[in-house]
Amino acid sequence: MASQFGISKAEILEMSSVLQSRVVTDAVAQVEGMLQQMDSSTLNIAVTGESGAGKSAFINAFRGVADDGPEAADTGVTETTQEPVAYSHPSARNVTLWDLPGIKTSSFQPRTYLKDVDLLKYDFFIIVTSDRFQECHSALAKSIIQAHKKFYFIRNKVDRDLEANAKRRKKGGLLDSEVLSLLRTDCEKNLRTCQVDEPRVFLISCFHPQCYDFAALQMTLLEEVEGHKRHALLLSLPNLSTPCVFHYLCTVHEVQIIYVHYWALGHISAVHANNQCK
Repeated sequence: MASQFGISKAEILEMSSVLQSRVVTDAVAQVEGMLQQMDSSTLNIAVTGESGAGKSAFINAFRGVADDGPEAADTGVTETTQEPVAYSHPSARNVTLWDLPGIKTSSFQPRTYLKDVDLLKYDFFIIVTSDRFQECHSALAKSIIQAHKKFYFIRNKVDRDLEANAKRRKKGGLLDSEVLSLLRTDCEKNLRTCQVDEPRVFLISCFHPQCYDFAALQMTLLEEVEGHKRHALLLSLPNLSTPCVFHYLCTVHEVQIIYVHYWALGHISAVHANNQCK
């Protein structure tokens, strides 16, 4: 005879027996621990670059916050950051982006910069530029490499470059794809001179995050961030819908489903015990 859950008495007895075994108890504890670690993992992203390159605009775009919103990082053409400033992600409080002081300033000292901004605090660095590759970028890249940290190079404001090219195109300018290719190649070539074997270069516009390489940057971070920090990052990308993100979501959901499954077994066992007492 089936119970109110549509499960036979024999099946209830079998599941109750399994539930009481040490293996299942240990498995449930392991899954619970895994979920707790996921929820408590933090991710700290350092965002640096020269004054006016769009560091703050990048932080806002990454967090899905309008530049004039209450939680927005201050933006402007002049350097507005003198000390590292933390900005939590509105939908994933475990993810924090840090707006670091600009590197193309009179106070920038390549040898002490990373120590001054508390290097060990950050999981990786985002270097933002909106112009040609310069010596300050090279010095910063070398310092990060020597510290055994990862960085990703962002060439911002590419929409501005394409607009300028469109005006020249009337006189025989390049195709947009050619302009983007030249920008990427120049950044990669200069980074290789800094002993970066596989430069991570992304062409973006913070005003148009749906265009260019913004999604590619997010996907690369998902692929390269390790352990439970990946879960924290995933929660900060709710609007990104790609097969790869779906894969990561499935991984997280599988753990949750396992937990729910064991919870259901426990619930069924409790129902069975109550029925036995009647």
